[in-house]
Amino acid sequence: MGAGKLPAVRYYLTEMNKQPGANLGLLEAKEAVESLIAARGLSSAVKKPNKNGCVIVLIILVLIIASIVYFYTHR
Repeated sequence: MGAGKLPAVRYYLTEMNKQPGANLGLLEAKEAVESLIAARGLSSAVKKPNKNGCVIVLIILVLIIASIVYFYTHR
């Protein structure tokens, strides 16, 4: 759970598919993991997704816009 919900779903899916006769789909595994988390009250223990990628993209866009403005104003 500390690694996030996606690794938890992947682990649950592989472990359940190791059992004979249990052919579980990805959506079913996701719903099962979410219900287990909700039933045990562990929603605060699940790591939230990292937002650093959005910040980096935003900084790059601002730098591109600033360089375009600088190029056209100093001609």
